[in-house]
Amino acid sequence: MGKKSDRAEKAASKRKGNVEDDASDDDIPTSAVNTGEEESNDSETVKLSSEKDSEFDISAAIDMLTEKKMNLREPGLLSIIKHLQSHRDTEHDALDDYHDTLTTLLVRMIRRPASVKEGQLLCRLISLLALYNGADENEFVILFEKPLQSIIDGKLGAGYDDLQDYALFTLIFITFICGNEEINRNYLTYLQDMILAENLENVSGKHAGLAAYPIHLKAKAIDCWVLLASQISLQDILEKSRDEGMFEAIFQILQEGEGGAQVSRNVSAGQGLAFLWEIADSSQSSNGETHSSIEECGRLLCDDPRVVDEAIELIKRISKESSKKVSKKNRKEQRAEFRDIELWVVEATHPYEKIRMQGADFEVSSFGQARVVEALRDVLETGFHSSLRAYPIVKEVMGVEYVTDDMDGGGLTTKIAKDSTQSKRRTQDRQQDRKYRNASSGEHDFWSED
Repeated sequence: MGKKSDRAEKAASKRKGNVEDDASDDDIPTSAVNTGEEESNDSETVKLSSEKDSEFDISAAIDMLTEKKMNLREPGLLSIIKHLQSHRDTEHDALDDYHDTLTTLLVRMIRRPASVKEGQLLCRLISLLALYNGADENEFVILFEKPLQSIIDGKLGAGYDDLQDYALFTLIFITFICGNEEINRNYLTYLQDMILAENLENVSGKHAGLAAYPIHLKAKAIDCWVLLASQISLQDILEKSRDEGMFEAIFQILQEGEGGAQVSRNVSAGQGLAFLWEIADSSQSSNGETHSSIEECGRLLCDDPRVVDEAIELIKRISKESSKKVSKKNRKEQRAEFRDIELWVVEATHPYEKIRMQGADFEVSSFGQARVVEALRDVLETGFHSSLRAYPIVKEVMGVEYVTDDMDGGGLTTKIAKDSTQSKRRTQDRQQDRKYRNASSGEHDFWSED
């Protein structure tokens, strides 16, 4: 490694304490410089950071974060990320004595990442640190609000556009994991304003005059909105769908994307509509209704029946997409996703996955559940299969009551074929059960049995 900066020496002398709150932001380097002399040292650093995960050195990793050169900081970020994803010790983790120091460094570095790549690594590490902290850590969310919102709002310049989606997901993920009910509701409104801004005709009130957000950011906002909405009551979600225009806004985003090449955007919008149909169906069941037709659910979601009919027809068309503007690979992916959406909306057949992890197996049978699982997979990556043991908050949000000592299961997912006898029997059972469900509290528990 090259000569350490003054900042690195200061960090080394205070490894087990906090970084001074009044330290200058200039102490955190934000530019990358490459020289031939440093390249060999850089490769040695990368090699060092990848060796022997069991001998993870948190103090050395934090020292790397204070280096002036971006390519010297990157191995430090990667080593801490890898440790938190797969090698965390729940009894006494190496990070325990350095938590405050790392948090302070991350707050300063995310204000102005040296590159999009560094910003992505910072976002992932911040999300992992949220899992490390667990629930009811509002101060952690507050620390990262302003710097992440600056990235989302494009205040760092055009060169950071590709970082906006990462920053939005990170902000909402740490809110979902660490925030209290008030913070969650505030950000639910924040996402809703983002989705609605200049999207509906004759917008008035608090949405009037808001600048339109990029369509890719609106699609990510839909994913994030579903994640946070999983924590509020059925009635609140229905009011946001019908009275505040969320159903129509999401439908318009999907409508604009029909026939286009942005498959991920269409899938986000389609799954958002499917989630709302789930909420309407659950609301009908909780009110003692014995039958929940598409039309009845639609009336709960939108005042205009024509919009509901158009949304249903649009979902059917996209599930059979044949546009040449979309590559064969993307067409196949989009059709598969929208077939699941169509099966639920039109035929009341839930999506179904059985996931094996270390210590537990569990079923995913709704779009709300699937969004929570997908968010955890995005953050934990290869460490997802062992996360029930590493992070109590993962066990909590996934509703797993008991974790065994079994080591089998590698995070692999198995799906029951939809045309199999077992699948048909499950579908019939669920269709019968949902007619008689009674959720007296009005709260939507995505992890309860159908």
